[in-house]
Amino acid sequence: MFTIPDKVSKLLTAIGIFAFGYIYLAYDTHHQKYLSVIEKYNDQLYKANRAVLQTDKDIEDLKDNSSTLALKHDQPDQIIVKNNKIIFNRILKGPSISIQITEKLEPYWKKYSDDNFKAKVENAILEQKLSYLKSEEKALDNYMQNEFTPQLLTALVIFFAGIISWISEENKINPTKQEEKIYGNCQSCGKVFNSMRLNGTNKDKSLNRAFCKFCYNKGKFLEPDLQKEDFLSNVSLTYAHDNRIIRKRKDKFYKNLERWKE
Repeated sequence: MFTIPDKVSKLLTAIGIFAFGYIYLAYDTHHQKYLSVIEKYNDQLYKANRAVLQTDKDIEDLKDNSSTLALKHDQPDQIIVKNNKIIFNRILKGPSISIQITEKLEPYWKKYSDDNFKAKVENAILEQKLSYLKSEEKALDNYMQNEFTPQLLTALVIFFAGIISWISEENKINPTKQEEKIYGNCQSCGKVFNSMRLNGTNKDKSLNRAFCKFCYNKGKFLEPDLQKEDFLSNVSLTYAHDNRIIRKRKDKFYKNLERWKE
């Protein structure tokens, strides 16, 4: 269940995350639209290229058939290429063989004309889609520069400001209150806190930062009758074989633990 953050730092962090998600979603919408335009352009490009290839094939078929018929019947070639244009010199009057050649070439010419018209239409559509693609590309670039990048930077600034503030609040220590101090060693047995030796707990189940769970738990020492002299005597046995300087340092360390210092 959603709850309103209880601290400004948490609120800033939440706003940063929400803003980042919203901005990314808006960018993804623009980007997907652009990709859709590219896909449609590529489809049209394929159709236009296919239409041009079909027209080229029609021209070759037309020229081949015209040349074959002209050579076979010793007649002039009725399909002529002039200034990159293909011309059909139909013979409607004259020798019957020439008229027959015209009639045989007519279906090939019609197919070429139809496919050539289709190719022109496909290329005209392609030009429109290319123009639209360029406008969408420009729109995406403008969005990235004028909206997405500034908004993203703002969201990141808010997010990191919240995180930094949150960490600062969590790590803030009031030196006048023992329970808020952070110790590296248990202030009863002197052993280092780690994943195996965790902090003990207070009566209210909050974490006690001074003592480990093996010495102190639920607001009570596990050995409440242990005396300072007995503790120091027992612990000194663990470093009895160390040299004199180290023994002095360890004596001082254990005597100054919060539970035992005077």
